[in-house]
Amino acid sequence: MEVWVEFTDNNRRISPDSVEVHSGTLVQWRFKADSVAAKHLRWTVYFETGNPFRFSRDSAPDAIGRLEFASETLSSPDGQHVGVSTTVTADKPGHYKYGVRLEAVDEEEELGDEDPTLIVLAIAK
Repeated sequence: MEVWVEFTDNNRRISPDSVEVHSGTLVQWRFKADSVAAKHLRWTVYFETGNPFRFSRDSAPDAIGRLEFASETLSSPDGQHVGVSTTVTADKPGHYKYGVRLEAVDEEEELGDEDPTLIVLAIAK
């Protein structure tokens, strides 16, 4: 499942805003920004109080289940930013509120922070 995060002229859009997947589904976030003056952006996907993922050595939660992973992008000559997150497997059924934050790295400025939902459904046996 791909979740698209787009930022254009200070408008943010996450599609789908509420993601519903079955346990075992691979999830990845794709990032795109147009009309952003910053040349270096950081996109962070974070879960504050629990998450549904099986972990690789690239991402591991802390003791209470907080998890975040970031992807940085540099603007292309036309000013566009594109990037992709690590791919994770949603294994634990439940409703998870998470955040997607966009920051201008060099300016140390937050450009946006959205709070969509990820719903993981159990597979019927």
